[in-house]
Amino acid sequence: MSATSIDTHGIDEGLDRKQLTLLRRRFLSLNEQRVARTLTNLSERQQQFMQLLPLLFHVNHPMLPGYISGATPAGVYAYQPDKDSLRLARILARSFTYTRDLVETTPGIDALFLMGSVGSIAHTAGSDMDIWVCHNPTLDLPALQELERKCQVITHWAASQIHLEVHFFLMTGEHFQTGKCSSMSSEASGSAQHYLLLDEFYRTALWLAGKVPLWWFVPVTREADYRRYSETLLHKRFIKAAEVIDFGGLPFIPANEFIGAGIWQLYKAIASPYKSVLKLLLLEVYASGDTAQDTATEPLALSLKRALYEREPDVDRLDPYVMIYERIERYLCARHQDARLELVRRCLYFKINKPLSRKNARTKKSWQRVLLEDLTHAWGWNSHQLHMLDNRAYWKSPHVIAERALLVNELNHSYRLLAELNKQLGLNAAISTDELQVLGRKLHAAFERKAGKVEYINPGISRNLSEPALCFVQDKSVAGESWQLVRGSQQDLTLRSVAVEPVRRARSLVELLVWSQVNGLLVPGTRVDLISKDYQITALQKQQLLQAILQWLPEPHQPEHQAFTSAARVEKVLMLFNLGVEPQAELHKRGMQMLSAQSDPLGFSGFRANLVLSVDIVQLNSWGELVARHYPQDALVNALLHYHCCPIVCR
Repeated sequence: MSATSIDTHGIDEGLDRKQLTLLRRRFLSLNEQRVARTLTNLSERQQQFMQLLPLLFHVNHPMLPGYISGATPAGVYAYQPDKDSLRLARILARSFTYTRDLVETTPGIDALFLMGSVGSIAHTAGSDMDIWVCHNPTLDLPALQELERKCQVITHWAASQIHLEVHFFLMTGEHFQTGKCSSMSSEASGSAQHYLLLDEFYRTALWLAGKVPLWWFVPVTREADYRRYSETLLHKRFIKAAEVIDFGGLPFIPANEFIGAGIWQLYKAIASPYKSVLKLLLLEVYASGDTAQDTATEPLALSLKRALYEREPDVDRLDPYVMIYERIERYLCARHQDARLELVRRCLYFKINKPLSRKNARTKKSWQRVLLEDLTHAWGWNSHQLHMLDNRAYWKSPHVIAERALLVNELNHSYRLLAELNKQLGLNAAISTDELQVLGRKLHAAFERKAGKVEYINPGISRNLSEPALCFVQDKSVAGESWQLVRGSQQDLTLRSVAVEPVRRARSLVELLVWSQVNGLLVPGTRVDLISKDYQITALQKQQLLQAILQWLPEPHQPEHQAFTSAARVEKVLMLFNLGVEPQAELHKRGMQMLSAQSDPLGFSGFRANLVLSVDIVQLNSWGELVARHYPQDALVNALLHYHCCPIVCR
């Protein structure tokens, strides 16, 4: 054992209190460095808010943010405000004077913790803050309601005055262990993720004030015996019970929690896939082994604690997101899955959001930039690759389509893993089969490919896919009619010396037009050229067609959760007749037109001619899916069959 390692195995023979003191110092040292890093990413007023936060819960003063009444639970255990905190308080409230009369004799607040990405390499100025307000468990319901109102007032004040999104969670150690913790935010993870939430808390939480976690003082080797070991620590007074808060041990993560957490991340991934891939891969790593026995799949919180027991804290190596990445990297490298690893690296790079190809305006690089440069250097990324990634906001459709395909493959892989795990666990899973079915429907609507379906290709990948010119080219072959979408104008196409790969192919012009508009390639001002020997569309008709489609198309949005609890139903239909087709083609060629008192297009003139030669149908269903159908033959009969026989298009 090295001189820096801490040995706490011999608890029954007598524990060295000096080692416990050293251990406490290491955790607090790491905490102090993370807090300092957090402050560097905040504006001046946001820094002041974070410094003031313990004081706001320590006293009730009418002029300070969050004041409800003098009876609101207050007093943070063992907290003593420093001079800077008192100075900042007097800036907000000139009449404020800190006296013992303001402090409750029995503290109402046990501890304050800040958790999430704050203080990590992935923390940005726009990151929100999740704050655990650990209160005295003896508080009654009226007192808790007062405290909850105080949290809500502070949340509103932070959002309106300093542009900071803050979520508070009322908590006690006992309630957390029994799954009874309350929350005041839609960001709550739910009781089905108890141990995963505990893992995230122990490896990311910043201690702000009050009692420290008892978990710090239980060695990883005794995690399975956490209860007995911690009780011995307290009973023999190696640690004072009044100085610690106990959220419980983390011996392993039950497999049924992976399903609930995976569902939650897949829900979020539909709109923001990059943010969820890292967490989904971490769940896959955890689910691949025995988290109670295998150090390669043990919870990352235990790896952090193991490191602090062995050596002084290395804030870079113990960064929460660096630890996530390194664990995933080892997992994927062992399986020789290089393409997935590259995707994970891009996800981490985009999450950190520090464009390395752009010059740094500041004379001194931020710690995040320095650490990210070290990572990308180890990955072998060159300047061209960095420049390409840093310009993601301006990627155009070919690049976006390729990237989306990789993301969809990864999300589908995660879904199949969850479905298989749910099948293995059966009734023991922490999520119902109905919920898994709803997720499947959401993934089906967002990512499944089928004939005529209009895909949304840009789930937060690029900021702008618009094109100055688009060319729609008809291609008729033995296999039938098809259309190609090419970037650029008809003139650009003729001047090119090499064949250009189309952005997309479709069976009909309408499908391509709808696809172009919903994905933002076709916008007002885009020049549209049609290349076809068969379609007879004037410039005016082309403009009317584009306007008709644009007016009919709904605003892109994610349907409500309730919509996926039942089969998809058609909600909106657009029908276009004889697009580019002249019903009286022979007469039209000779400059003639048949006139008749019989104006019914389904039985025109004395010949009772059917003038409907082609029909295009675009339909929107309750799952938000757009489907385009083109009927060039027996159009009227096929269109009527489609309209009347397909009220439900997917189950």
